[in-house]
Amino acid sequence: MAKIDKILWRRTAAPGEMFHLQNDLRARQWAISYHRHDFAEVFWIYTGRAIHHVNGQRQELKPGHVVFMRPEDAHTIELVPAAPLGFVNVAFPMSTLHALQRRYFGRDRRWFWSRAALPETAWLEPARLTRLQEWADGLVNAPRSLFEIERFLLNLIHLISNGVGREQRLPVEAPDWLASACAQMRERTPRQEGVAAWVRLCGRSPEHVARVTRQWLGMSPTDYVNELRLVYLEGQLRTTSHPILELVLEAGFSNVGHAYELFRRRYGLSPRRYRVTHRKVIV
Repeated sequence: MAKIDKILWRRTAAPGEMFHLQNDLRARQWAISYHRHDFAEVFWIYTGRAIHHVNGQRQELKPGHVVFMRPEDAHTIELVPAAPLGFVNVAFPMSTLHALQRRYFGRDRRWFWSRAALPETAWLEPARLTRLQEWADGLVNAPRSLFEIERFLLNLIHLISNGVGREQRLPVEAPDWLASACAQMRERTPRQEGVAAWVRLCGRSPEHVARVTRQWLGMSPTDYVNELRLVYLEGQLRTTSHPILELVLEAGFSNVGHAYELFRRRYGLSPRRYRVTHRKVIV
């Protein structure tokens, strides 16, 4: 087994600094040992491809992949030589990680607190990756303070987890085009258009899209579109006073009776009863 080095926080950041940022573009392979840390880090790829050797396994990383590294993880990066590799790494001490878990995440077993054999890896489509890059640019000249790193990490986790969430659990091996289509389907127009928009955004034949949707999302394209619509409708019922018929149509359902049936099956109540039970008016 290869020797595993250990990188220490006190040798990574200056005294008093609460995070370390590295933004690098590599055209050739470089000497980076198999190592672990006494701190946590998150890194992502914004251009090129890499092989992530982590905990004795091998993962291919592509632009948009975000990896949440825990201190116990041992890893190294191998550049795929077809193109330069651009990546950003944000490291921070364990005290920050413990404070975030205590205040915001409790018993959550995602992100840095996953107990899986491999660190959690998510994928961002280009629009969200661009937003993440902008946040990283903002950290370059920011004070190396606890406020700045906590704000960044909370924004990052929100950016990844925002939405229905099923597509965020796609493994690294899932097609990039599928995750990108999932993100775009949360928008109003595709959600209302339905399966036709899903097939168009996927950019494959209807038959291929159906197979891949079942393989990676565990449901048919129709069921996936209905799930998006139901989640939208549920949120609107809890937070607005708009007429239910208007919300059903806005969600994308054309058959009101069918929408009510699906909603009752999913949430156990009719839309009207769900609103009465769950919407709290405080003004």
